[in-house]
Amino acid sequence: VAVAVAVAVGDGDRLPVAEWRILGYPPGRLQSPAAIHAGEDGRIWIADAWPRIQGFETDGRPALQHVIPEPAVDMLVAADGSVIVGENRRLVRIRADGTVTGTVRLAAGTTQFWLTAMARGSDPGTVRILDSATLAVREYATAGPMFPLTPTQLATDPWRLYWDLAERPGDPAYLVNRSAGTIEVLVSGSMAATWSVDGRCIRAATATGGSVFAPTLDGRGWERSPAGEMAA
Repeated sequence: VAVAVAVAVGDGDRLPVAEWRILGYPPGRLQSPAAIHAGEDGRIWIADAWPRIQGFETDGRPALQHVIPEPAVDMLVAADGSVIVGENRRLVRIRADGTVTGTVRLAAGTTQFWLTAMARGSDPGTVRILDSATLAVREYATAGPMFPLTPTQLATDPWRLYWDLAERPGDPAYLVNRSAGTIEVLVSGSMAATWSVDGRCIRAATATGGSVFAPTLDGRGWERSPAGEMAA
């Protein structure tokens, strides 16, 4: 939905000079959803392109919606119920009532980062981001003041296309290397293993028991145990 503004010129002809989108859609509707995450209370949060985040109850009913500053790339729900929204260049912390309680710019000096994916950090109250601009996994404190922690530099090969980031509580983290068709396992800031995937892996997710799931572009899904063995 858009509104156009017109002005009269000359002999009364009216010309459009501006238009913008109205955020008038009711809760429950989605416009190009970009990210989804479940909180510990079972509520599901979805970010879409309006831009906004929406909270859904466990039975699927829409409960909350909040406008966010920019479209989200990824998001996750912190232990206190706050939603950490990842924009390309910034992290924003939003309480369930819609109050913005913290932001941090994704940059170091004049070097701009580029958020591609997010995951929980190595400790409660932290998050990791996959920075595709500098090929690094960067960790940020998000429980109180939001600030950067020590990053992990990935391989400097510019042809590596890291696409997604998943985690188990604490360590390790799992990186999807889409160009190589592998999942790389990051433990305590070091690359510990590389798992091959039959097909072009595009995403990764972890289950409660520690298994890692990876769908591929050809419509298949693969499961590996926490030790790396193929499970399904």
